[in-house]
Amino acid sequence: MRGMSSFEQIESKMKSVGLSEAAINAFRHSVHVLESKQSMLIPESDIVPAEGVADWDALVAATPEADAALLAQSVLIKLNGGLGTSMGLQKAKSLLEIKPGVTFLDLIVRQVKSLRAAAGYPVNLLLMNSFSTSEDTMAHLSRYAEDGFADADKVEMIQNRVPKLVTDTLAPVSFPANPELEWCPPGQWLVVAYR
Repeated sequence: MRGMSSFEQIESKMKSVGLSEAAINAFRHSVHVLESKQSMLIPESDIVPAEGVADWDALVAATPEADAALLAQSVLIKLNGGLGTSMGLQKAKSLLEIKPGVTFLDLIVRQVKSLRAAAGYPVNLLLMNSFSTSEDTMAHLSRYAEDGFADADKVEMIQNRVPKLVTDTLAPVSFPANPELEWCPPGQWLVVAYR
């Protein structure tokens, strides 16, 4: 990668794992903001309360009965990208048991099945997985194949990932012994930089 600019190196790394142009361009913008030293903080003095917000109880009272056909077109989206590393885990937090033999993910599936039964339509589930949680989540969901929860093309979208960058140069970090450590943990914003 000698002779390449920092972002060309970043772009090359992101393309090597199949990230889309949209993901690369979004990260390019973030790196540009970092390089320009623009503050992304909003001063507290600029924050004002929202006005004219509708009353929740009034909204609920005015809402008609749910349209079952509309429910059939809806998607229940659940964020499922985090590993439980802060809790000593190396798998999706949704795979923690909440009682013997039942995980959070099992509970989510039960909720969707209940919605389907109540609506009379196949309400869809979409899990926002990460490169760290996809494999173990989909393996767990294989037990629900007959209910349509085991097809990754139908039940998951993968969050984009971004490379860790060296503080001084903003070049991508290199850890040949464990290349997965070259990427920011899912949900981390912009740069985890190293010297």
